[in-house]
This record gives sequence, structure tokens and C-alpha cells, in this order.
Amino acid sequence: MNLNADALSRNPAVASTDINAITKTNNHKPLFPLARNENPTQHNPFEKISMDIMGPLPETRSGNVYILTVQDLLSKYSLAIPLRQITAIDVANAFVNEIICVYGAPKALLTDQGTNFLSALMRAIARKFRIKQCKTTAYHPQSNGSVERSHHVLWEYLKQYVDKEREWDELLKLATFSYNTSVHESTKFSPHELVFGKTARIPTSDPVLPNDLSKTYTDYLTSLFDRLRDSQDAAKENLCQAKQRSKRYYDKKCNPQTFQRGNQVYLLAEPIKGKFADQYRGPYEILEVLKNNNVKLAVSKNRTRIVHCDKLKKLRYIGERGAHLLDDDAPHPGPSGRS
Repeated sequence: MNLNADALSRNPAVASTDINAITKTNNHKPLFPLARNENPTQHNPFEKISMDIMGPLPETRSGNVYILTVQDLLSKYSLAIPLRQITAIDVANAFVNEIICVYGAPKALLTDQGTNFLSALMRAIARKFRIKQCKTTAYHPQSNGSVERSHHVLWEYLKQYVDKEREWDELLKLATFSYNTSVHESTKFSPHELVFGKTARIPTSDPVLPNDLSKTYTDYLTSLFDRLRDSQDAAKENLCQAKQRSKRYYDKKCNPQTFQRGNQVYLLAEPIKGKFADQYRGPYEILEVLKNNNVKLAVSKNRTRIVHCDKLKKLRYIGERGAHLLDDDAPHPGPSGRS
């Protein structure tokens, strides 16, 4: 049963402080440390990519409303593809035409749990090209954080250069070029250099090709391969170090709880723009505790859902007082169940 704040307010077993805990803005510390990525780096660019969707945005003259963003997780090379709609067919066509036909099929694809990414058509494409589909946990952007950050950088760029809202799609190529030719904080290289083996030629840069025209194609290709190997090896090392620093910083803010099968919990609701709504839904029962701090919830009689524990608040029972929402800042119960 899904109880909202109004229903709970009529239940004498639930304290008013519990209603506040359900409806207040969620600003508590993360509960769990970041899970270690079992395969943190790939060997070559575009072996593992991440996709997400921005929008809806102001409609352009061409009718575009959304942006499909794609990022290679090794080089951080990013693409932004304008779309009129984000149906399963639209997303699949963009994936095949703009990614596979240009950069080749990736070995792994990381997306959220949106139906346009997990459609039968996308699954068929994944089987055809032997692509492993990886799903992030619902509403836990840390799972797909690099694309979330590139969204912010891309949109900040667009806000500076777009004079009229109906022209943003005409500047996407320029915006992503600017992003891809800038040195990335994690890898210490520009994404363009890691993919193409050389820095992009821009008005302020030196000539890309050597002035010595006597060099043969073999010499040039040998030099290119050496630069690619050296820069990609260095980027992998820098990326691993950056991930370790990010994990240490994130884990310092953790406030661990223990969840078990059968626990009753509240789930942080998906935000609805421009609407006031309860912050939490539930209570729901935990059916299974999964790896990487995820659990399977029974959200209705015939429907389950996998979510990250950071999005949960535990419900416990105290004597005759009835249900009580465990406050995030209060001491958590120990193994005996006492505070």
C-alpha cells in the first residue's frame, strides 16, 4: 500500500515528526560508500559508453526538444544529438546512426532504467552487436556521474552562446567541440587527443602535422600510434587515481544503515518539476538485499523495483506508539534493534 503524507496524518500511530520526515526536502548525508566498479577502465576508447537524455528543452525551429548525450567513459569524449522525440525508435536510430556507424559498436552501454533505453528494439541491437547493457540504479546519479557532470558543462556553455532559445540545437556541435578539446580534470588530457592521438587544430594552436614534409606516411603513423598508446595509458592511470580520490571524498560523508529482507522502508520520490509533492512514498517491503548497496522492493502486488539504499528511510515499530520513521540524523539501531 502506498501511503502519502495526508493519509499518514490521519493515522494516530504516526508522529507528526514522521510526517515532516516524509515531506521535507531530502538533504541528508549519503548512507553508503560508493561501490567499487568491478571494471573501472577499458582498454580503448568507445569500448564502454554512457548515454542519457536532457530535456524537455525549449522547442527549436527544427522541432528539437531533447538532447541525447553520449560519453566514452575512458576518454570522456562526448556527443550531443538533438532529437524531436525520445521514443524507443528515435533513441535506437540515433544510437545506430551516430554511434555505431561512426565509432563502432561498444562492448558495454551504461544507461538509466528508462523504457527508451531498455526497449525490445535496443535489446535486439545489443544482442546483434554483442553489447552488454548496464543499468544505473533509479535516481542514484552517482552511478552515471560523468555524463551528469557533462550535462552541466554543456548547458552552461549553451547558456553563454545562445541568444535565442529556439537556436540551441544549432550550437550543439560547437559546444561539444569546445568540451572535447578542453583538458579533462580526471584524465589530464583532452578527450579529442585520447581518441584521435593529437590535439585538435584550433585558432590558438600550433600546426598539427609536422613541417618536415620529407617524413613518410609510415613515420607519421608510427608516431601517431606511439602518441595514442602513451596518452591512453597515462589517461587510464590518471582516471583510476581520480576515481579513488572521488570515492574517498564521497565516503567521508557516509552515514551507514543496515537494511534486511522484510524491512519496511520509505522511498525517495522522483522529483516533479513545478509541483509540490511528498518527498517519500511507501512504506514498501524489502524483498531482497542485492550487491552494491541495492535492494529489491515490492512497490505493488505484482511489481518490484530495484533501488539504491541511499534513497530509503527505514520504518520501525516502537511499542504501542506504532510506526516511526527513522530520522537520518538520529542514532541508528544496532544489531539488537535498540537505539
